[in-house]
Amino acid sequence: MKKLSKLITALLLCLFLTACSQAGENEKKQAALTFFDALHKTMTAESMEVEGSADIKAGTSISGDFHLYLNQKDDLQLAFLVNGSAMGIPVGDLFNFYIRDGRTYLNAMGTKSQSLAENIGLKPGEKLESWDPFLSLTDEEKVNCFKSVSVKGDAYHFVIDAADLAYTLDSMGSTTLSRADMDATIQDGILQGLKLDLEGEYRISDQSQPFTAAITMQARDVDGNVTVPYPADLDSWGK
Repeated sequence: MKKLSKLITALLLCLFLTACSQAGENEKKQAALTFFDALHKTMTAESMEVEGSADIKAGTSISGDFHLYLNQKDDLQLAFLVNGSAMGIPVGDLFNFYIRDGRTYLNAMGTKSQSLAENIGLKPGEKLESWDPFLSLTDEEKVNCFKSVSVKGDAYHFVIDAADLAYTLDSMGSTTLSRADMDATIQDGILQGLKLDLEGEYRISDQSQPFTAAITMQARDVDGNVTVPYPADLDSWGK
């Protein structure tokens, strides 16, 4: 009788563990597909405001903040503003780029210029096209991008397959990753927030350098009525 009860207990335990494993895989698949769907919707939106930052440490420290305004519901309007610092020294107006009325405007560390949008491949009246590099992936490949996932309401935490991501970033093998974590906030099918933490090493010739990178982004007014800000003297740049 004791042997029979032990056998039944073992079978029940196996069934329980199998069910838990299946539930975990289902949650991982659902979370992965939800993330890629939200990413696609955000990337292909006609208007949005995105604010973010990047902090990279690899021997020296480089950090920056960026702000993107996009509205192409009618004519294409865009502003991309970047400020940064290197080794703690701030660099203002590092890179400010605008598109308006078929022209592009650039302020690179105080040097201002303007040109026709056609010079960067934008024909009159043409809008920006978003390229989603993940569209060709199968559902299985999307799920396999992540080692594990946890979901709490609108908050998603992913542990990314570091080896696969390293190969995607650098197929030559000069970059290796030991850790790749991502936090995402998804609301109403839209990717509202993203934080990516990386840790690894890159090699140049025979030298190797450890690095860490933290990138954050917040999206607002996706497909909303976004007002793109322009400097008052924009038309005079480069003249």
